[in-house]
Amino acid sequence: MPIFNTPSARLVPAGDDDPLWRFYTLPVGLSVIKVNGHYVSRLNPNEEELYAAGVEGTDYFLGGHRYRITTEVGNALVADGYEIGYAYGEGGYGFGPYGSRPYGGESA
Repeated sequence: MPIFNTPSARLVPAGDDDPLWRFYTLPVGLSVIKVNGHYVSRLNPNEEELYAAGVEGTDYFLGGHRYRITTEVGNALVADGYEIGYAYGEGGYGFGPYGSRPYGGESA
């Protein structure tokens, strides 16, 4: 099952002219919204943009969240330059990309 983690950025706090603040950054999640058929990143989308986009998890993704998505949505996100991941063997010990035993391999 495809998983989409929204992208993030590192921002420098504003309002201080001290040059040492440039070394201090804050991680911020970027929201991804479908606009005119393409997905774009937004730092702070407003309510009107989200309402116009449609359904959360299909047409927009709030920053800092992880979403389970369909293959069609995943293909559209990849086509627009975003990365998706995959969930392996959910809910079971020993299941994953390396086989079905505790450390992988085929079951005997």
